[in-house]
Amino acid sequence: MINAYRAVHELITMLIGPCRAVHGLITMLIKACRALQEAITMLIGPCRAVQETITMLIEA
Repeated sequence: MINAYRAVHELITMLIGPCRAVHGLITMLIKACRALQEAITMLIGPCRAVQETITMLIEA
C-alpha cells in the first residue's frame, strides 16, 4: 500500500514539476508588466497636467 502512495506521489510530483517552471515564468512576466505599467504611468502623469491646462485655456 505504501508503494502505491509513493507511486502516486511521484506521478503528482512529475506532473507538478513543469507547472512550477511555468509558474515562475508567469511570475517574471507579471513583474515585468508591472514595471512597464509603472513606467507608462510616470510618462502619462505629466500629459494629464498638460491636458488639463489645455482644457482650461480652451474653456477660458
